[in-house]
Amino acid sequence: MKLVLELKDLSDLEILLPLLKRLGITIIQTSETITPEQHQKPPLSKHIGVLPSIDVSAFETYLNKTRDEWERPIS
Repeated sequence: MKLVLELKDLSDLEILLPLLKRLGITIIQTSETITPEQHQKPPLSKHIGVLPSIDVSAFETYLNKTRDEWERPIS
């Protein structure tokens, strides 16, 4: 398993290195820099497309009609 850590302060590395060595974790320094753009997920619209505009008044009318059908007395 590979894990990439990004440390912003060099003093954090001085604290972390002895712990990693004690746990037997191999440390490999790579020259490859991963940009934040590579970590960002694509927007949901890339997977499902653009959401259609919703006519709120038509939806509320439909919702009220279906509620009336379910809440009517059964005789």
